[in-house]
Amino acid sequence: MDQTTAPHPPRPLDPRTALAGLAALLLGDRCAACARPGPRLCRPCAAAVGARAHRCRRRAGCPPVWAAGCHRGLDRALLLEFKERGARGLAAPLGARLAAAVA
Repeated sequence: MDQTTAPHPPRPLDPRTALAGLAALLLGDRCAACARPGPRLCRPCAAAVGARAHRCRRRAGCPPVWAAGCHRGLDRALLLEFKERGARGLAAPLGARLAAAVA
């Protein structure tokens, strides 16, 4: 194998991700928003999140800014689960919401 086709070395596993995976395996998964047993984002919470893109308050001298959500309550819970606790299963719904906000 030459340098261009050599496989990448494996990245070390983040301990938080490993612990979250082990907990989900042993205890079952829970909704990141309401903590009910079931999928990472249950159907009622997914419907409540929706796509709520809005334009943020204008500030003098700054370009227009849009947000994909209000970043409080349910929005905040989902973002923290994804960013701080390694809930990678939330990438698709959060990504779809972000895509709708910038479209």
